[in-house]
Amino acid sequence: LSKRMREEAPWGGDVPLEIYLNDVLPYSCVTEPIEDWRPFLHAKFAQKAFDEAAGQASTAASIEKAALWLNENVFRELNVTYKAFYPGHHPDQGVFESMSLGYASCTGLSVILVAACRSVGIPARVAGTPSWTTDS
Repeated sequence: LSKRMREEAPWGGDVPLEIYLNDVLPYSCVTEPIEDWRPFLHAKFAQKAFDEAAGQASTAASIEKAALWLNENVFRELNVTYKAFYPGHHPDQGVFESMSLGYASCTGLSVILVAACRSVGIPARVAGTPSWTTDS
């Protein structure tokens, strides 16, 4: 499916191979369990993301438009909301665990968004701090 996305996505052929291998192909972002989320998320979001990107003047604009659409819609469509702490909390839960619980930490939400982007061929990765302090 990932290889097909490289051919199918409007921007797929424009993503350099090194970036594709590092930021589209992997199934994990941090230390979350490796799950087979790609077929599910692709079926749910690919056509909508491609439709959002249609008519853009450049590859960068297409990717931006599709990524913004995903960011605005993926959590609602998967019925996952933010919750900082909860019983059994661990920040690196996978996509399906977050969907099952109905909530995720900020890291969990990041994992979902990265997975959704990757499922439609958009390069994505998690970037952030390893821990927030309570003093700020």
